[in-house]
Amino acid sequence: MIKKIFYPILFLLLFGALLSFLGRNSDYAAERKLVSANKLFLKSARTPETIPPRLYEKIKKSYEKIIARYDGTKSEKEARLLLSRLYMFMKDYAAARAELNKIIEKYPDNESYCAEAVFTSGNSYEAENKWDKALAEYERIMRDYTPVARALDMPIYIAGHYAKNNDKKSADAYLWKALGYYKKIYENNPNSQAAYVAMGLEVTVFELLGEWQNTLTSIQQIINAYPYAPTLINSLRAIEMIAVSRLKDPEAAIKIFTDFIEKYPEHKIKPIILKEIENIKTKSQNNDADKPKS
Repeated sequence: MIKKIFYPILFLLLFGALLSFLGRNSDYAAERKLVSANKLFLKSARTPETIPPRLYEKIKKSYEKIIARYDGTKSEKEARLLLSRLYMFMKDYAAARAELNKIIEKYPDNESYCAEAVFTSGNSYEAENKWDKALAEYERIMRDYTPVARALDMPIYIAGHYAKNNDKKSADAYLWKALGYYKKIYENNPNSQAAYVAMGLEVTVFELLGEWQNTLTSIQQIINAYPYAPTLINSLRAIEMIAVSRLKDPEAAIKIFTDFIEKYPEHKIKPIILKEIENIKTKSQNNDADKPKS
């Protein structure tokens, strides 16, 4: 049952991300046509068993007209990807991959767009239960399109496939492999958005592996490298939670907080950190007092 429902669910999840990825600055007329075709496509995706073949053909022709008439626009690019998804929904996987290859050949310098095309090709192989070929496509993204967002996502996506199929050994092995991949990215692209994202994904990998000490160290690395990131408060909360709840070592959180304010003494959240240090100390003292004496 899981295999039967997985692909339609995967499609619906990725459909919204695809629209967001490509943007909304196309020619207005092309955009209206694309919206109309997309509405029909979404309706088909929700109830595929009851949609007659002629409706699929109507959607297909709508995308083909946009591709032919609005060459080079964002609407054309979006229509090409969605046409490939339509072929996949119709289980015509060879046609889907042929359309995706056209994207890669026509727009080789648009790495994000090409990475999305290769990812969709991998999805087509997954839908056919050809995991080895899907994996080759996903690893191609990691190799050829780093550090675009889709490439950064791939190691955890691949590990998730193994986990979903109850192959913990392979999932963990790929997560350990991912750590080297992310480290290489943030070391080779310092002070970049890609580095920041890679460091955050490294934290996620350590969490998935249950490596809590390494998780703590990795979060500390992020706050020291990006002290004014919008996620700073959440990072500090995570540090406290892991140190206190997972490692049972409140002193570790206190040390990280103290080191941070020593490194950034003028930081605007210094008062908050100092207050939290006192809260941790108080809780720790209360917990010690509540322990039975031997």
